[in-house]
Amino acid sequence: MYWPSPDDWKTIVSSLALGVSLISLWFARRSWLQSNRPIVSAAVETHAGGDESIAYNLVVANTGNRPAVNVRLFSANTQIIEKCMAQWVENFRGPETTYAHVTRCFSSEGEIPLLLNGKNMTNSFGYTRGNNHTFWHYGASLPITISYSDLEGRKYRTSQVIKIKDSAAFAGGMWQVSKNDS
Repeated sequence: MYWPSPDDWKTIVSSLALGVSLISLWFARRSWLQSNRPIVSAAVETHAGGDESIAYNLVVANTGNRPAVNVRLFSANTQIIEKCMAQWVENFRGPETTYAHVTRCFSSEGEIPLLLNGKNMTNSFGYTRGNNHTFWHYGASLPITISYSDLEGRKYRTSQVIKIKDSAAFAGGMWQVSKNDS
């Protein structure tokens, strides 16, 4: 049976040390790239709300520590968006309607060329009402994909679900300010 000589052991240990060093270098670079990148997400936020209706904004935010470029939002298809909308909206699809403002968020017209780190962009995103003229079904979930790049051209894709709901109170309850408190 062959037993390595002391010189063979030195070569083996040196080779293993080189391998561990290369793996450590790869892991450190990968970790640095993951922590020093743009992180873009989207959320529906309440613009204004009252007893009868809530107006929404779609907010696209970069919470990473690098700028994001060519930020685009995609929906699986327009049928999924339309399932989240009230039935009557189908009859009002003109170029300056709420429907057009919402669907442009998911088109090339809605591309954000540069989103600085720590900043966000907003767009009107429909409304809900307690009557038959609501735009969105309250509580509807809309799966989207966000595509963007960093300044060096590395591409990122994030999938998430946005929910049409009041962002002022996560479970629907909040204190009202009385007129005497102002």
